[in-house]
Amino acid sequence: MIVKTNGILDGAARVQGTRAAVWLLEHFRRMGVGDNRLLLQYPGVTQSDLLDVWEYVDSHKEEIDIEIQLNCHE
Repeated sequence: MIVKTNGILDGAARVQGTRAAVWLLEHFRRMGVGDNRLLLQYPGVTQSDLLDVWEYVDSHKEEIDIEIQLNCHE
């Protein structure tokens, strides 16, 4: 489940029960990091959670693009 909570990750969308921000997971995916690697890096995140993340990204693309732009200084 994807949630937003004031005071946690500046209110950014995240996987419930974790500090795994949706924008960060999507940023890694765009860099070519696969689901299996993400699951290893974020042990609190499940495959079902990742499906929720990708669905959230698909329906909130502009929000996620802005979060990536604000947080990733490449």
